[in-house]
Amino acid sequence: MGHPANHAITDPAEFWETRYNTNRGENGHMWSGRVNPAVEHETTALSPGTALDLGCGEGADTLWLAAHGWTVTAIDISATAFWKPIPQYMCAVVSDRDTCASGTGNGR
Repeated sequence: MGHPANHAITDPAEFWETRYNTNRGENGHMWSGRVNPAVEHETTALSPGTALDLGCGEGADTLWLAAHGWTVTAIDISATAFWKPIPQYMCAVVSDRDTCASGTGNGR
């Protein structure tokens, strides 16, 4: 998915796929892997329930919520962000291990 510097990507899925495929740090992630401070602040005092993490990216907020008792549905426009490298971490905390291990529901 190489694009000349002057070529603007107008398709959102293509934009995020390109970004996640070209902007990985030394840890293999684009982001820090830590929960967003706003998510932590807004949910700490709440009783765990059900959360929808739209635009979950690499899943740090999803993982944090799940580790704190939340049932989380996570989705992202970028399959690269969602499936590399987080699945092994998500499988460690999700309750539906059969779905996680098989990769079902990934939209592919």
